Amino acid sequence: MPCGNCCRTQADCVIDEHSDNRRRSTLKRKLDSLEDDRELLIRLVETLRDSGDTRISALLNLIRSNASLTELKSYINEQLCRPQSPELAKAHDEISRLHEATSQTCRSVLDVKRLCDQPVFRVPAKPWTTVTDDDGLVSHLISLYFTWYHPCFPWMDRDIFIRDMKGGNVKSQFCSPFLVNAILAAGCPYSDYAEAYTDPDDSGTAGVHFYNEAKKCLEMEEGHMSIATVQGLEVLSMW
Repeated sequence: MPCGNCCRTQADCVIDEHSDNRRRSTLKRKLDSLEDDRELLIRLVETLRDSGDTRISALLNLIRSNASLTELKSYINEQLCRPQSPELAKAHDEISRLHEATSQTCRSVLDVKRLCDQPVFRVPAKPWTTVTDDDGLVSHLISLYFTWYHPCFPWMDRDIFIRDMKGGNVKSQFCSPFLVNAILAAGCPYSDYAEAYTDPDDSGTAGVHFYNEAKKCLEMEEGHMSIATVQGLEVLSMW
């Protein structure tokens, strides 16, 4: 049967078998190439999921060095898929444990940077929150909130809030335990302090402890609505 183009032009429909075969060969090569790339992707995912830290680190370094897909495939075939002797496997496990221990030690050492951290605002932890009595941590989180969050959502007068928070009067008009804990919760995602997370290894837990404290404070207000209450609700609505 003639093709649609030949029917429209009323021309003889002649199929060039050699040209058609070339197109089929080209298509087959493309499909084979896509299948190879798919297989490599699957193997990369499996390697990252199942290998030890040392092997993963070496593989990531190779990827970041702009290695070609062919080089990655060769590396996986020659290095990662090579069977290991029990002695070599034990050595790899030991290296991984040492690497993990070193990482934890480095994290503790890096925390010394906090000694040089100068918060923009210095405010007291008490009597505003029961989560912590660390004035430095609270000042750090409050400063982060007003540096990164507040410029986008200026729901309060910063200077008046800081003034009342420094005053320490929980009955003040523009500062309350509920509002303070809401702000602390909102500031936690911007912090790299371990205390900003209920689980330092899970970024999704940033500020959860202050959020829970804010909810308790809101319940204690027993329906009493103030400017600070409205502002705290606005902060939590974006948390």
